[in-house]
Amino acid sequence: MAKRGIRFSLAILVLAAWVGSARAQDVGAISSGDWENASIWTTGTVPGSSNNVFIGSNSPGAAAAVAAVTLTASESAANLYLGYGGGTSGTLDLGANTLTVSGNIFLGQSGGAGSIVEGVGGAFTAGGLTIQGSNSYAFGANDAVGSLNLSGGASATTSAAGNVTGNVSVAGGSTLNMGSALNLSGQLNVQDAGSVLNMNGNAITGANQVFLGWYGSGPITIANQAAISTGNLYVGNGTS
Repeated sequence: MAKRGIRFSLAILVLAAWVGSARAQDVGAISSGDWENASIWTTGTVPGSSNNVFIGSNSPGAAAAVAAVTLTASESAANLYLGYGGGTSGTLDLGANTLTVSGNIFLGQSGGAGSIVEGVGGAFTAGGLTIQGSNSYAFGANDAVGSLNLSGGASATTSAAGNVTGNVSVAGGSTLNMGSALNLSGQLNVQDAGSVLNMNGNAITGANQVFLGWYGSGPITIANQAAISTGNLYVGNGTS
């Protein structure tokens, strides 16, 4: 009976994984245009909350390596990739609309270049924002993500306390410029030589752990320091 129970449980897990993957279908832009125009997408349908959306990408097949897509209405996606792969470039113009991403927005991955443009009233919410390489993003006041991950020389600038609410990771010579105080429910980790935390006189509160140069290849730079309130503070690798 125990073996049957184990097999039954495994079957449920496999089925759940299959269902989850089936729901997140990859859709790529084959040309520039409006998000709501079905003809610019590899599937011939307008992507939504059950799709991984690629704009400026080497995949899925037939996707254009360079593309710019504009929202003319509020939309949603499972995950969003802007600039995915060497030589790619993807731009999303939100206009005055809202994009809701249940998973993550990836800005410039694996050698790609990605950008987000916002008009007055435009904003996005996402589980996380990951920026790589020389890519950068300046948050709008109403943008909100659970986590922010910067690596490989990327940079980001916040403008409101609610821009990032969970975890922040700054690595590989990347830079976080704080345009406002941050109230984090998770942890802040800034690591590797050349990485910069520019607080601009803004406080960091709420984080259960803060790592400043504790991990990685060398000391980090903390500029324009302000108060840091945390349950546990770790400082290492020569960081002052």
